[in-house]
Amino acid sequence: MQGEAAFGSKDAAMQADERLLKDFYFAFEERFRGSSEEIGERLSVYLPYLSQTPQGPQPVVDIGCGRGEWLELLRDAGYAAVGIDSDPAMVNHGKSRNLEIVQSDGLSYLASLADRSVRAVSAFHLFEHLPFGVTLQMLKEIVRVVRPGGVALFETPNPHNILVGACNFYNDPTHLRPIPSELLSFAVEYCGLENATVLLLHDAAEGHRINERLDTLEYRFNDLFYGPQDYALIAYKNE
Repeated sequence: MQGEAAFGSKDAAMQADERLLKDFYFAFEERFRGSSEEIGERLSVYLPYLSQTPQGPQPVVDIGCGRGEWLELLRDAGYAAVGIDSDPAMVNHGKSRNLEIVQSDGLSYLASLADRSVRAVSAFHLFEHLPFGVTLQMLKEIVRVVRPGGVALFETPNPHNILVGACNFYNDPTHLRPIPSELLSFAVEYCGLENATVLLLHDAAEGHRINERLDTLEYRFNDLFYGPQDYALIAYKNE
């Protein structure tokens, strides 16, 4: 009752809560995700996969583009690209850097596209925010809109790293659940993408690791606790 008195209605209270969360999340990204330069350097690992796709004018679509580091890399490399994000603060930040960004949820935007109309779709640290049924719907739409020879690029936290799966994952209050690489690999192939490959990324800093030799208990400990914190999944549209 006190909440309704303050905001006038439950709907108004929910809208105020949503605005507060969006403002909080933009500040959270600035504090915890890393600088734009650091993120750009990390994302550059994906550029070679685009160079292997057929040439053409079709754009790369980045779902959940956030601050736009990947869009800047694509622009500098000569690729047409459009970013999609539902957060107006992220959209305004990207547009201030002369990036093409559309304010929308990813599923609605993909549904608006014609069949085989994009070169690639990327979604970095998105699926862990979504109910799994929405992820499957999005994968189906990605299969529909990517042209033959195109590629899908995904990245998400790696729950095989125990510190990530049990603790660090939950630093982000908008995360729902970790997604093991085996599950995401099966999901993308179930929905129609092919040749899915997992790429392990971002080992913890060397200072955290204990002394090790290959095939020792220490080596296994380091792998489980201080190994790759994220993984990428790269898959293709072959027909």
